[in-house]
Amino acid sequence: MVGVPNRACGIGVVLSAGDVYIRFGIMGAAEPFSALLRVLPDGDVRPSGRLVPGDGHLIDSRAGAGGAPADLTATARDSAGHPPPAATYRPATYTPAGKAPRIVFRAVRGDVWQIERDTLLAKDLSLNVGHAPPAAGSPTAVVTDQAHVFYRTMDGTIIDIFDDAGVWSRRNVCADAAADPTAFVDGLGHAAFSFRAIDGSIRVARFVNGAWKCENATRPQSGGSGRSAPGGPEAAVTQQQGAAATHAIFAAPSQSRPWTVEHEDAFGATKVSLAADGGGGGPAVVALDPFPNTALALSLADNGFLRINPRLSSAMSALAANPATKDMCVAVVDLQAPPAGVDGVYQGFNDDDMLYVGSLQKISAMYAAFELRSRVRQHVAAAIAGGLSTGAADWQKMLLDLKTAWQPKLNAAFPALPPGFPDLNTIFSLSVAGNVDFSTSGKSKTQLDGVGGHGSLAGLKFLEWLKLMLRWSNNQAASKCILALSYPYINGVLKGAGLFEPASTGIFSTPPRGLWISGNYAVIAKDWIADRTADDANAGQAKTARWATPQRPKTNFGATARKVAQLFALIAKDRLVDAAASQEMRDLLSGAELNRRPGTRGLGSFIEGALHNAGRSFDAVYSKIGIGDDNRLHDAGIVQRAIVGGKSRYVVVALGSDNNFAHLSKVFVDIDTAL
Repeated sequence: MVGVPNRACGIGVVLSAGDVYIRFGIMGAAEPFSALLRVLPDGDVRPSGRLVPGDGHLIDSRAGAGGAPADLTATARDSAGHPPPAATYRPATYTPAGKAPRIVFRAVRGDVWQIERDTLLAKDLSLNVGHAPPAAGSPTAVVTDQAHVFYRTMDGTIIDIFDDAGVWSRRNVCADAAADPTAFVDGLGHAAFSFRAIDGSIRVARFVNGAWKCENATRPQSGGSGRSAPGGPEAAVTQQQGAAATHAIFAAPSQSRPWTVEHEDAFGATKVSLAADGGGGGPAVVALDPFPNTALALSLADNGFLRINPRLSSAMSALAANPATKDMCVAVVDLQAPPAGVDGVYQGFNDDDMLYVGSLQKISAMYAAFELRSRVRQHVAAAIAGGLSTGAADWQKMLLDLKTAWQPKLNAAFPALPPGFPDLNTIFSLSVAGNVDFSTSGKSKTQLDGVGGHGSLAGLKFLEWLKLMLRWSNNQAASKCILALSYPYINGVLKGAGLFEPASTGIFSTPPRGLWISGNYAVIAKDWIADRTADDANAGQAKTARWATPQRPKTNFGATARKVAQLFALIAKDRLVDAAASQEMRDLLSGAELNRRPGTRGLGSFIEGALHNAGRSFDAVYSKIGIGDDNRLHDAGIVQRAIVGGKSRYVVVALGSDNNFAHLSKVFVDIDTAL
């Protein structure tokens, strides 16, 4: 089997010997790439071409006219004569009886498209069925008497887009999906798919007598012990198609033996068994992935290219040319009334530069804390439903089960760096009602404002550390948060969510980009790799050349404006972890309030200060500043205004300003004026 780059973010689908449709993007690369592969009759795969820039194009490796592989994206056209958009993630195929294959794929903005291989007719299936919700991952497809295209949305709904006698329609089938579905035809000829749910279970949906039925395939049928599947969608389920029984095989989280799930009778009954050595009793053990397994979906239209907002385009062009602002790293996401099919309108300059951003990087610990809480909550809810109590002994068992399942994955995420694991007992508490939340001492905002940026943390707990880290940028509180969460967990979440893209050393090398944190703001001996001086950054990432110095070529606190903007846009859209968590994060990003507090004027938010001084009206600013020891200023946040019928929000990021507030202020005021 030929290897593909180990940082590919999407791969192709094999139809038969000799037929491959493949597309993948190298994480961190400026553009996606296509590999041309050939499937041999024995199932092995060999290169039939070189790695080439593909811009997300779908390539058919079968020889076309003149013997060259066919670029389907370049040659296909929709009914209006336009080419289809670039593909993301993994395409899928199905072949209707007597017809050529159909290739379905997720496009760059989340719509699901189809290309007919013979006619090269491209169709936006999502648009065709009435603006279906964007896909969060890869589609999957199957055909029986109808063609079915399944995909997962951001909220975990599995949608079926189906061909109903030549008319495309859609319906919601199952909820609570944590990974992409896998389609198959069961032994009775029914269209079906399986997926991993948010509680870690494997669920199977089957289309019988004109209706969908979802069931938990890992729930025991008679007195056994159902167990949930760890891992991502690729590893969790293997379907055997066209046989009398359909098998889903996965590894139980606390067992080295695999479990087998079988659909085998005329009524769709499910049997769950150990593949070897029998089973066991007791409550269910749930093992969710510790990190997101696909990049968080956020579709943004490029205003620099499309000029959707000409005023924003003009303002950004002027800032990029102004000697006082041109060297900054700036990004904007306008979330107010974006074009159909996208979440917002984006524009930036120098926005992929990796630089040291000081305390602004505390946002990464914030996000990781809420991602961890969500996953621990799911684990605990399933464990309690499986028979565990909220008593101290069972609480410790739940946490131990998580550590057993997750530690190998944390170790594998960054094998060249020291291991670590979140201190779950320090971070969380469990109520008698079974609710998991951040541990707290119950101190009020007024009491915490008395602690401020430098007061004693005695008696405070994790929630108070979070509040002080973000509102007051308290370094001691930040250190406690970061060390409790652990470096492998924080950075694993960032990488899994697509907010950090490691450097590539393959054929097309690319530098690291995104959010990275390997220091703790207080004790350099406790950095991910212990540092002797603040210049060391032994576990840090390389800065972009123009930000590097001989003394500081790397940074423990790195970011790019683009990825910071994406994180804040997800918070603004209520999609970072979930809506409730996004609201909590906005509440934590309350430093702007300090600008109007006696004795702290201007220290909480540069964005708020700039707009206030310029007389620009607004309702709220949720932001995080950074002031580095290199005399550079940074700020990023959400600006909110009330409008008729709701709220208007946009995200603005400016990194790397010289130590002159007037220069930074110009960026924020000019962008606000344009919007």
